[in-house]
Amino acid sequence: MRATLARGGHSAGATSSCVNTGPIESNTPSRRISAWNSAAAKLFVGWLDGEHDRNLMRFIFRSPAAPRLIDDWQDRARRVVAEFRADFSRRLDDSTMRGLIEELSQTSPLFARLWRDQAVLAREGGERRFLAPARRFRQSTLVFASHPETKLVCLTPIDGGPGRS
Repeated sequence: MRATLARGGHSAGATSSCVNTGPIESNTPSRRISAWNSAAAKLFVGWLDGEHDRNLMRFIFRSPAAPRLIDDWQDRARRVVAEFRADFSRRLDDSTMRGLIEELSQTSPLFARLWRDQAVLAREGGERRFLAPARRFRQSTLVFASHPETKLVCLTPIDGGPGRS
């Protein structure tokens, strides 16, 4: 199935077995979202809709919309930092990532504490839950062989659950 992803006012096609009518986004090692579909914009209100900062780390740690949207927000925040640290360990000279770490360490006490914990986790799929209204998705992440720095994240509604919108 083919889905059109928005990218800074432009569009790019993406075809994959995980591409469905669910939310899809593409991100960089610094967690800047470079492309997304309309289902992602609808799910991530306050982040991928309108004119907002497109960085996942800033959304989770600085946006008041994140805890209202993400079920078990603090646990997800902990995992996102540990996954980010795993990516950072392969890019220690990346000034964008270093700048983001410094910025969030100064502006988010939760990020600063989680970063000091030094947990490292590989990115994994699994169930993702969202609030208001309650929705459940199965996350799949694809890494492109030709561009390993870019990840395509697909959220597939869980059959029979409140993930369908």
